[in-house]
This record gives sequence, C-alpha cells and structure tokens, in this order.
Amino acid sequence: MESGDYLYIQTSETGYDYTLYGPDYKELNGGQLDNPDLPFVEAGKEILAIHELPAGTMEPLTGDRMDGFLEAAEQANAIPQPQAWNGIDGLLNGKPFMPEASPADRAAALIELAEKNALRLGSEERQLIVAYAEAVGDTDKVIGLINRLCEQGYELQKGQMDSFVKSEIESEIAVANAQRQIVQNPAAEPVVTILWSESPHLKDGQQMPLHEAEAVFKELDSARRHEREQPGYTGHWYDKTKFRIDFTMQGQPDSYEGRQDFGDGDGSLIQHIRGYHEYYAQDESWKNHVLHHEGPEAWEADKAQRDMLLHEFVPYMELHCNLAAMEQEARRPLRSGETLTPEQTAYFNAVLDYVKECRPLLNQGQYHLPEPPQLADFDQSLQDYKNRSRQS
Repeated sequence: MESGDYLYIQTSETGYDYTLYGPDYKELNGGQLDNPDLPFVEAGKEILAIHELPAGTMEPLTGDRMDGFLEAAEQANAIPQPQAWNGIDGLLNGKPFMPEASPADRAAALIELAEKNALRLGSEERQLIVAYAEAVGDTDKVIGLINRLCEQGYELQKGQMDSFVKSEIESEIAVANAQRQIVQNPAAEPVVTILWSESPHLKDGQQMPLHEAEAVFKELDSARRHEREQPGYTGHWYDKTKFRIDFTMQGQPDSYEGRQDFGDGDGSLIQHIRGYHEYYAQDESWKNHVLHHEGPEAWEADKAQRDMLLHEFVPYMELHCNLAAMEQEARRPLRSGETLTPEQTAYFNAVLDYVKECRPLLNQGQYHLPEPPQLADFDQSLQDYKNRSRQS
C-alpha cells in the first residue's frame, strides 16, 4: 500500500481471511471478512475501510516478491524460544537468602540471580515481582513467582505480560495489603478486595471500604438487572464477581470470600451475603448433600458457621456501615464551608469522635454500642430550659 503497510488476503469458506502488516513486516491486525461474493479487489477495499485505512493505490505482490514478503513476515513475527529454566531453588541450595535485606532488595537480588546467565524477564514482570515481594514478605512465594515467570518467558516472547497472571498476582498483592492494614489498625473498617470480576466497572485487585462496596455492589446489580430486562437485550446476563472481605472480629483478623453475580437481583453486598446463607440454611437438597457426602458432624458445623454469619457477621457489617454513614454525614457540613453555629460544629465533631471511639469497640465484639450524640445535647438554650425544669 502507499503507506508502506501490507495487506495479505486469502480466500476461506465464508469469504476472506486477512492480516495487516507494518513496513517492518510485524503483524498489526487481522480477521475475517464474511462476504464470499465480493470480488478480491473490492474485498481489500472493504477490509481497509473496516480499519479506517485509506485505500489509495495498492500494488499486488506475486512470484518472488510474494515469497520474499512471506519469508520476511515469518521471521519478523517468529516467537523466540526461551532458554530452559531449571528453577532458582537449586541455585540457593536451601540456604537463607539475604535475611537482613528489605523485601524489595531481596527480590531484586533474586531477579539478578535468576538472570545471571540469560535475560528471562520483561520490565513489567520485574516490577510485579518487587511489588509482590513488598506485599507478601515471603521469600519462598517470591521465588515461586520468579520460577513461574522465568519458565513461562511470556513478556520476552509477546512484548507484554500475561494478563491472566498479572491479574492473579495483583489480586494477591491487594489481599496481602488488606491483611496488613487490618492487623496494623484494630479500628479499621472492613476492606473489600475484588479478586476478579466480569464487570467493566471493577478492576481485579481493586479495594474499597465496606460501606463503599455495599453501595457499589447494589448499584452494579441493579444496573445489570435493568439492562437485561430491556427488549432486545443481547449482552451479558450477569457479571460474576469474586470478592474478599478482610476485617477484625472479636479482636482477631479474619476474612470472608464469596461471589456475587450482578444482575441476579441479590442487591447490595450485605444483602447478597445474607440471602446466600439464608437460602442454604433452609435448603433440604444442600442438607442432604452434606449429610450424604460428609456426615452429621459436617452438617452441624455447616449450620453453626451459617448461624454465625447470619446473626453475628452480617449485623457486625451493618453496624460498620451505619458508623460510616454517620461519619460521612458529619464530615459533609464541616468540609462544605457552609455557615454553622458553634453548637452544630461541636455536635458534628462529637459525632466524628463517637465513630472513632466505636469502631475499635465493634471490632472487639462489643455490638451494643454507646448512644450516639444528639444535636439537642449541644443546644445551650434547650439545656438551660431542662435545668430550670428540673430545679422547679
């Protein structure tokens, strides 16, 4: 073509298969044109139009020129084969590796050791390894990841990281960070991590506080439900989403994992968890399955676990969301710049102090929280009236 690009077309059972190449013979794009009745030249013009490329003057390649093009294209797009990888474990011989170093420095040294004799990793893979090391703080896991990436050699072959592996590791990093956050802050609100999701509005590894996830899950479920009820809708019926909640309950770090399918009408995150366990607590088929395959003890354990989730975990999460709502309502006027009376300012600050006081109590298992402040308590004229009433 006039631009120096190449369009390679072949006939197929349904029309034409094609590949677009750059001037360096690297593949740019490709696909199929399902129109067998279209003449060859017109098919070429249609393909260029699909990709919004100008047709201009096209010169066909034949004979030796065609053979030369095919050979050059094959070489330019050949996938280099990585050297055999036997693992970094053998290089260490079971000895501790830089025990005094920081996780990032240790990971960098392990990468250097792995690539001592040959380049095996791409820049994105190296960055992910260091981030993973800082998050998990486990040398054996870091070595396992290095071995996996070196053996795969994906980024060196493809020019980018394996998206599936990247998503998986980023989710693991997010979980490790959430666990550390919960351990370091006993007053923390539960943290929700998106392990993976089919929803275009969520990213794998994305994190948010519980109250935010509660609202987001409700909105995504409602929106997908509304979309699929429209006449002629042909998109996804639901968006599967695997999540994890890290929290402190009864003074101990803990976690919960589940999956909500947005569009099924389960509602918010907490509504989904409640509905899911209420269903299985009452489902005779599930009871018979557990009794048949695992026995009466397993069924009693299953009942006890669901009873705890329904009557302790769900109310615990609802209380956290209530505290978050109070916090938001108090912060809004304080940050908005609106004119407040001294009594209002004192009241809103008291609410923030109340939330700060209650979160650690809730995480320690005190579910009967103190009474929250009331605006009337800060109205001096009202307090004077009450005092006069009591004196009389």
